[in-house]
Amino acid sequence: MRKLTAGLVGWSILLFQPAVHAGVLLEKTTAPGFVMPAYAISKRCTIHTDGRMAQTYQIGAASSKRGIVLTLGRGIADVVDVAAQGAIQESNIPVDLPTIGYYAYQNSGGHAKKIILLESNGGSGIRKENDAEAALQLRNFIDLNCGDAIGQN
Repeated sequence: MRKLTAGLVGWSILLFQPAVHAGVLLEKTTAPGFVMPAYAISKRCTIHTDGRMAQTYQIGAASSKRGIVLTLGRGIADVVDVAAQGAIQESNIPVDLPTIGYYAYQNSGGHAKKIILLESNGGSGIRKENDAEAALQLRNFIDLNCGDAIGQN
C-alpha cells in the first residue's frame, strides 16, 4: 500500500509541477503526504498578471480545472519585488507530511524568475521560508483567493 501511495503522490507532484512561464504571478501547490490513495488530493492555484485565476484539482486519475477572473490592484508586482529580496531560511520537518508550496514570479522580458515564499516538502523533510514580511503578505493574499487549507477551495 505504501509503495502504491508513494507512486500516486509522485505522479501527482509531477503533474502539478509549475511550468515557469511569463504571466503567472502567484502560485500555491499542495500534494498529500503519506495517505490512502482515496485521500491523496493534489491542488494547484495560479494567479496570473492579467487577473486570471486557475485552480486545478486531482485525486487519482480524476482531475478538474476551474477559472475565474480577479481584479488585481496595481501594487502586487511591487510586493513581489520586495519579497524577492528576502532570505530563505531552511529547517527540518517530519517526513510523510503534505507538501505545500507558495511561489511568486517576477516576469520580465518573457522570462519568469521563481521566488520561494514558503516551501514545506513533506517528502524530503525540508522547509524553506522566505523571511521577508512581503512574502508573508503574498502568502496571505494567495490564501484569501485560493483557500488557506488543503481542504478548502
